[in-house]
Amino acid sequence: MCIRDRSTGADHTVMPMRRVLLLLLLPLAWCNFVGDAADQELVERFNSWIDSNGGDFWSKIRVGVIPGFRLGAVAKTTIQEDDVYLEVPWRMVISEDSIRQSEVGDAFLGMRSRHGLDVGDSLLLYLLHERFSSGSFWGPYIDILPRAYEIPFYWTQGDLEELEGTGMPEAVSIYLETHRHSFERFSRIVTSEPTLERVAQVWDWDLFMWASSVLDSRTIWINGRKRCFLPMLDMVNNQNHISRVHHTSLDEADQVTQTKAIWKFEAGEQLFENYGSENSHNLLYHGFVLEQNSYDSAKFGLGASSDEPTQALLNALGVPKEHTIRAQQKFGPPVSLMADARIRALEPDQIQSGLRGELRRNYGAKISGPNEQRAVQILSERCEHYRTKQYLSLIHISEPTRLLSISYAVFCLKKKKKNIR
Repeated sequence: MCIRDRSTGADHTVMPMRRVLLLLLLPLAWCNFVGDAADQELVERFNSWIDSNGGDFWSKIRVGVIPGFRLGAVAKTTIQEDDVYLEVPWRMVISEDSIRQSEVGDAFLGMRSRHGLDVGDSLLLYLLHERFSSGSFWGPYIDILPRAYEIPFYWTQGDLEELEGTGMPEAVSIYLETHRHSFERFSRIVTSEPTLERVAQVWDWDLFMWASSVLDSRTIWINGRKRCFLPMLDMVNNQNHISRVHHTSLDEADQVTQTKAIWKFEAGEQLFENYGSENSHNLLYHGFVLEQNSYDSAKFGLGASSDEPTQALLNALGVPKEHTIRAQQKFGPPVSLMADARIRALEPDQIQSGLRGELRRNYGAKISGPNEQRAVQILSERCEHYRTKQYLSLIHISEPTRLLSISYAVFCLKKKKKNIR
């Protein structure tokens, strides 16, 4: 799902980046936002808007200014695990349905036809339309959204270079390149549509990036098919849960969303959800990471083989170039990674036999003792490569089986980031 940016994390004070877990990831969460008087006024207005639309009956949480988090959701009463704590009326959700039913519904329908808008395009443009429309029904919600983001897409090149070897600079580069093309496309739409005249008056790259960041970080998919902005829910901050993740559904009959608590919360406590997202995603789109994240993962590859026959066999067998290592990996390395290493550990005559199709093996299982030892040595050498060439250090070895040679590693980045503003 697309998860919301709460402008939050477990600790949002300005601090150095100490490491990146699982090759990509930051264990210390931070954010540049600190609650102030202006935030309190916006919070009061937002909560009043919720209450005036029946929030006393369908919401067991309210938004509050929380030190270190800027904003968060606070339980109004005791909430038991599995209690439905939020039932937002569908009419209060910004979705394709609400756009279609609005005063500019026909205009947006025409734009969709003329410009080939998808649901994300429509939500982005409607968000901007409502932001610059006086008296918008969603004004209190839009006003409480962050006006600036501390996420990698806005970092300087120098900051990104501190994460060389993690894949983060490359991800940012791809995102920005894609969005530069999108900006040109949206510029043509905004400047040609009378309905978006007020948006056109203030349109620029910064506004486009703000709207994109809001869209990327705050929209969710309901029932797997309805992407939307869901006021109140997107004020709930992230916290790790070892086995459960956030889930919101739509009751089609009553036309309300339903979200159940995955923990128990007492009145006055901050309520959390588990986004179930990787820390690389959290950092890129939300600007924080979790030190403990049961849903984390990283890509790990053994690189191209210098031996042409071996590489030819890897290609013929469709072995992936990268393998996903998950934080909750319980039974050794991924099967595909071990299979990759076992193929590389084959003797030359076994490689040739495999290329001729004379011998078929299950590389997902142990072939022989010597082959297994060589496969693990290959993994060890690759780990050393990451450590020495990409500034990575081995910090933990898990031994999930009785066979000592079958172990896998979790890495962290030793480099320290001097300052994040």
